[in-house]
This record gives sequence, structure tokens and C-alpha cells, in this order.
Amino acid sequence: AEGRLQDACELYRRAGARLELGAVLEALGDWEGAIAAYEAIAGNVYASYNLGRLYYLRGTLDRAEALLKQADLPDARVVLAHVYRAQGRLADSAAAFEAALELRPQDQGSWCVYGMVLGALGLWAQAEAALRRGPPDDADTLYWLGNAAAAQERPAEAAAHYRKALELQPDLAAAWCNLGHVQAEVGERVEAARCFGQAL
Repeated sequence: AEGRLQDACELYRRAGARLELGAVLEALGDWEGAIAAYEAIAGNVYASYNLGRLYYLRGTLDRAEALLKQADLPDARVVLAHVYRAQGRLADSAAAFEAALELRPQDQGSWCVYGMVLGALGLWAQAEAALRRGPPDDADTLYWLGNAAAAQERPAEAAAHYRKALELQPDLAAAWCNLGHVQAEVGERVEAARCFGQAL
């Protein structure tokens, strides 16, 4: 397969198809080459999106933000929301997720992360509503639903969510720890101690 990708690179280079060349170089793991290909396409929203996404993945957040703002695409808004989250700009992240989800309401993964952001902002009822639109059989979604239930003083429901998350991902230490806290809260000290032990 790598040989076919190399052949495609050569064809795209000869044709001057920089966007396609960048995509193939990314697939080959050559991010520097992909960045160079995308940067050669001034003013192209897809190139700006791909550049912004790569800069985000590299941790160059200011550059990623500037590029993603140039790309008026739903996917760019999602990545921009992740950039803001990585920068600690949670209110901006929430707003970017809202804008993206207006265009793509079926994006369960974005609903989940949007719920996480709302939870981090302490907006637990809104977080729960968003998380319920996330992927139903996902450990992160279930873990954060547990956090939302716990924050709204529903320990039994929180425990059920944490247990479901742990069925899917038994090594999720934060879920074990939080399950221990809700067990202790309802007086189940032995079970709480077992959960805390699992978290280690």
C-alpha cells in the first residue's frame, strides 16, 4: 500500500495537485511535506483546514487557530473548538462546538466533547443534555455522564454510569476513583475502598 501512495505522490507532484499531495503525504506520515504542500495553496479553505488541523496536532495552537478561522467548514469549527479547549479557553470552545453542532447535529463525538467542556465550566445540566447526544456506548461519554449525575447530587445514577464506563474500559482509573467517591457518599465504605484500590 505504501508503494501505491508513493506513486500517487509522484503523480500529484507532476500534476501540481497540492491539496491531494498533502493528503497523501499525511497518510505516509510526512507531516512536514504535507504542511509544505498545503502552504503552497494560498486562500484555499481546505488547505487552511488541513494546515490548522496539523498545527493543532503538533501543539502549535496559535497558528492552528489563525488557520482554522480562515476555513469556514464544519470540520474546521470542530478542530477550532478543540484548539480553544487546549488553550484553556473553555467558553470559546463551547461556542465553537455550538456553531459546529448547528451544522452537524449528528456528530456524536462532538456532542461528547462539548458536554465535557460544559462540565468543566460547571454547567452540569447543559453538559448532561449534550452528553446524552454523544455516543451511547463510549467510556468517555458514560464517565462524564457519571460526573454530571454526581455534580447534580444523583449518586446512584452516577454509580451506574461509572460502572457502564468501566465495563467498556476497565482501566479507566478516574471512573474507579469517582465510583469510590459516590460509594462512600452513600455509605458503602467497603465498596468505596475496593474502587479506590482499583484506581491505583
